[in-house]
Amino acid sequence: MKRLLKTAEAAEYLGLSIRTLENWRYQGKGRGPKVTPLDRTIRYDLRDLDVWIEEQKESATETK
Repeated sequence: MKRLLKTAEAAEYLGLSIRTLENWRYQGKGRGPKVTPLDRTIRYDLRDLDVWIEEQKESATETK
């Protein structure tokens, strides 16, 4: 079963501010994790957050 988090919950999980997630979402440049629109709200799938974290680790090691 999918675990969908609200923006505040996702920000806490990632150790980021709510504003950072909102900015990334509005910029639409693919910097942040995937979002799941649900009715009139935005949710973050916990699995997508974990994938995004792994991608950040990979890109960090590639630049070294």
